[in-house]
Amino acid sequence: MINRAPLGPTIKVFRVKRALDPCWGNAALYQLLTIARASYLRYGQINPLDEYDNKAVIYAARVSYSYKGAQLCEWLSLRFVPHSGTPIGFEDTSFYLRGNKPVIHEIRRRILNPNGLSLRDCVSGSRICGVGPYLPKPGYAQELPRHNQFAGLCFAAMHRPFFQDYPEYKLLISQIPDNFLERVLTTPPMPKPHLTTASRALGYADQAVRLDRNNRYIYKFPLYFLNPGDVLTMFQRLYYDGQINEATLIHYFGNRLTSAMIKSGNWPSMEKLSNLGLMFNADGRICGSKLTGEDLRGILASVQDGPKLRVVRMPYLKRVINQMIGD
Repeated sequence: MINRAPLGPTIKVFRVKRALDPCWGNAALYQLLTIARASYLRYGQINPLDEYDNKAVIYAARVSYSYKGAQLCEWLSLRFVPHSGTPIGFEDTSFYLRGNKPVIHEIRRRILNPNGLSLRDCVSGSRICGVGPYLPKPGYAQELPRHNQFAGLCFAAMHRPFFQDYPEYKLLISQIPDNFLERVLTTPPMPKPHLTTASRALGYADQAVRLDRNNRYIYKFPLYFLNPGDVLTMFQRLYYDGQINEATLIHYFGNRLTSAMIKSGNWPSMEKLSNLGLMFNADGRICGSKLTGEDLRGILASVQDGPKLRVVRMPYLKRVINQMIGD
């Protein structure tokens, strides 16, 4: 448990599931996790649980704090996936290349082999998700905060038991966008956490490690894997250039996205735009357009990546976590 101050937030961390154990220990925590994982539905149809959960260790952190006279709670969850176990490996590295080769080869060559390590010494961090602020007890009339207020502290707090429970891991691999670090995981007055990018960890210039744009899975969830602002700007340009039209909008979005929204730049929520993945991952001609799905994927080559792959050595990660908590 972490207490920041006598009247500040109180954080309690729960282990939802052990590593390399397919059994779930607590039904209530399992249900909480599936609710929190539903936040990924904003990007498209993503199953709340996947095959990597079978071997992952999963934590959930609950923070309680005072807000305008009321006592609120919110949750954050995070999983750590070892390379060993079934299925072998972890998903994060499969999306990235260095040059035209899978980045995992470079991680072996430049980091693991020189230090006498193997992929068994690596773990990935993924599926960060949460439950927003809520009242444990009813009877509060004021509006609640829209977003989690202490996600950064919860994120840091969940690393503490992981370090204690699984000291054998030497390297963390994770994909996290810069803006998520800045806007979600930075809880004032804490500094922004700096998690080493794979490009820097491997000794290359920024952007040397990039998404594999030949991986079609990326285009199923473009607002996650690609820079959302760049994607929407490109979509707006296609509309103004007449390469997509009203028929396109109606076919893929119904009334969830209109020409007026595109012209004003007043975009609806991500959930209402999730069918962008159907367009960008399509085979053949796009409805109402001369463009094909392959054409759209070619145009998306100019769009920046969304999450960056991070490769962080454990001693450095421990220092970052201590700074986030304020120790």
